[in-house]
Amino acid sequence: MPDVAFQKRVDEWTPEVSARGWARAIAELSDGNPERGVILVAEDDGGLLGLVSGSAAEGDLSGTTCEIGALYVLPRRRGQGIGGSLLRAASSHLAGLGYTELHIGVLSANRPARAFYEAMGGHAKGQGTIDEEGYLLPLTIYTWADITDLNRDWTVPPWTAERTRPN
Repeated sequence: MPDVAFQKRVDEWTPEVSARGWARAIAELSDGNPERGVILVAEDDGGLLGLVSGSAAEGDLSGTTCEIGALYVLPRRRGQGIGGSLLRAASSHLAGLGYTELHIGVLSANRPARAFYEAMGGHAKGQGTIDEEGYLLPLTIYTWADITDLNRDWTVPPWTAERTRPN
């Protein structure tokens, strides 16, 4: 993203703007088909730590593919398992709604997020773009062909070459 577009986003993306966006997303979920999506938050006594939202994948006619639209953890709380817990909880809820495959699109330049999704067992399956202030930014699409892989109790993590299920 060019510096001018990035600075515009930084200047305009205030907590108030974000709060209005989430209020709109929650209203749309409750007005539409709340049985087909999920919004979860992680919090402690100090307030909100992170959030995740997931719903039917755009353009999926089969009704079996869902996507995570947002996954965010406060920067000071990253690396503490909050993002993984949110992603696993959302995928479990979505699997319970009948979805079998999960997709997540992430900016290709966002290396920390890409490493996180790969560590969670996601496979880079394709590319896409997102329009940000008139600039098409490349996305990497991660998939879990079996959404339940995110919640399996592996004795060796699923992103390693050798994995076995416990007895």
